[in-house]
Amino acid sequence: MYYFKRFADFCIDSSILVAFAAFAFLQLTVLRLNISISSELQFFVFFGTQASYTFIKYFSFFSRGIEKWNSFKRFLFAFSFFSFCIAGYCFFDLNGSMRIIAVFSLLVILLYTFPFSIGYNSGREWVGLKVFLVVLSWTLVTYVLPVFTLEQEFSLEIFFLGCQRFFLIYGLMCIFEIVDLQFDNQLLQTLPQRIGVKWTKLFSFFWLSLFLIIEIYFYSNQFSWINLSFLFIILLFLFFVKENSSRYFSDFWLESVPILWWLVLVF
Repeated sequence: MYYFKRFADFCIDSSILVAFAAFAFLQLTVLRLNISISSELQFFVFFGTQASYTFIKYFSFFSRGIEKWNSFKRFLFAFSFFSFCIAGYCFFDLNGSMRIIAVFSLLVILLYTFPFSIGYNSGREWVGLKVFLVVLSWTLVTYVLPVFTLEQEFSLEIFFLGCQRFFLIYGLMCIFEIVDLQFDNQLLQTLPQRIGVKWTKLFSFFWLSLFLIIEIYFYSNQFSWINLSFLFIILLFLFFVKENSSRYFSDFWLESVPILWWLVLVF
């Protein structure tokens, strides 16, 4: 158990697990749309996510100066810089439309992290905006980016599947918000802080119900029973989540759901 905890801590603190989760969502898009994407796009999503999340998580720490870093922080900075370089290299191999989406996603991340003007807080501290910024960036990176590899014209099917991805990630984020309630500053005015845990759960259930409606009534296929099975697993997380749930509940186990989802569909 000790070594497993060390492994889980490393996956969480290094942002490797969240990078694999983004990569898994990207692969779910590939399978759902029956498309092929370049290895450059796959590397861009994985390494870009790792670098971005590490930057957001440890920005205040890294800005203090290298003399205050321990060995793990030094390793993390070096690995994240490597990830940033790989993502930057892959960025220039994307087509023009994908670059625009990638730049817009980067702007969302910067908006989430930094004040956009003197006297204003970052997006994390805007009332009700934190979740939306995260959901928007994940939808852009894991769904909209691969859509631009399609040669066919934009269709209602592509639009509804994009909405479905947005609904799913929004439902997941509500669960993360409940767990983060014990860590978040009261000034953030997150959903659980504003409406309470019970109503946040209902709000999450609403988004997941929209995902279910699209899955059943619009795009039922050979993968639907697997998709519905994992939706049920997410609903179990929603049912059991509490304000004082361990960070492993969300940052490790819930974060692993899209990875397992992708692996089941592949194998």
